[in-house]
Amino acid sequence: MTPQRYSLGSIVLHWLIAAALVFQVVFAESLEGPRGPDLFARYQLHKSVGITILLLSVLRLGWRYIAPRPAPVPGPKWAMTLSGLVHFGFYGFMIAAPVTGWIIVSTSKIKVETLLFGSVPW
Repeated sequence: MTPQRYSLGSIVLHWLIAAALVFQVVFAESLEGPRGPDLFARYQLHKSVGITILLLSVLRLGWRYIAPRPAPVPGPKWAMTLSGLVHFGFYGFMIAAPVTGWIIVSTSKIKVETLLFGSVPW
């Protein structure tokens, strides 16, 4: 039987990822300025939230295959196709953006350890 709405797990993951993405966009403005401990701490937080987005997105993708989804709302075929493409694009972005940042940090000539939320080495 198809549920009437998304599961609580799907909803919670959706909003956690959305909040983290909004935070990253707003917080990015603070990643400029003179070098120093404060800027270093802001970059560490930026990387921590990025890795968190990556992990939550992979978890959400896995959850999508476990928890049944509500039936699609009927509509024109073009709208259903576009909706699917946008959804796929969001998943691609939520996974590719943090992976790209991770690659850039990992291949940088300047080696700086990433500490997730100031304590967990990544």
